[in-house]
Amino acid sequence: MNRTLPAHETCHHKTFRLTCEQYEALIAESENECMACAKPAVSTSLGKLVIDHDYDHGKWAVRGLICGSCNSLFVRGVEAPYWAQPYLTDPWFLREVARLNLSPHLPPEPSRDACLRDFDNHIWFFEDNAWRWAWKKSLRLTWAELFQRFGPMGLTQVDRDELVGSQAYKAYLQMRAWRQEREAEE
Repeated sequence: MNRTLPAHETCHHKTFRLTCEQYEALIAESENECMACAKPAVSTSLGKLVIDHDYDHGKWAVRGLICGSCNSLFVRGVEAPYWAQPYLTDPWFLREVARLNLSPHLPPEPSRDACLRDFDNHIWFFEDNAWRWAWKKSLRLTWAELFQRFGPMGLTQVDRDELVGSQAYKAYLQMRAWRQEREAEE
């Protein structure tokens, strides 16, 4: 892949659940100017644009690439300036979910027997009234929290065989059996 920025090599955009291709498309769309005020990236205090997201939806809800000054203006709960309204009312994530025929809103919770793969390739399963990821045994999320974390583009349903065959799940089952034995002994 031809990457447009040396800083792109760190793939910081993955924090916002953007693939490299999506990030490159955003850079191209911005034409290296703030998508809110049109300030050139090289003229910003950082010398680059930052990824802006909608706090109400989660980090996956990327609105676009903006300068640091605009990023400071778009604080949750504070009304943005009138000139920023075109940018804020047409965020990238809404265009992207529409293109993919998805909804940005919380869908009904999948079946409790379902397994989901997230953006980071982890498999989630439902157990003990929470969605769990086997490697992070203490991480327990509600369906709303899981959706807030990954969004509609970052979760796909997978066959339960993928979960059962994974090393993480096998280790999880061993640890769970060991804990149950210890609790039974006490």
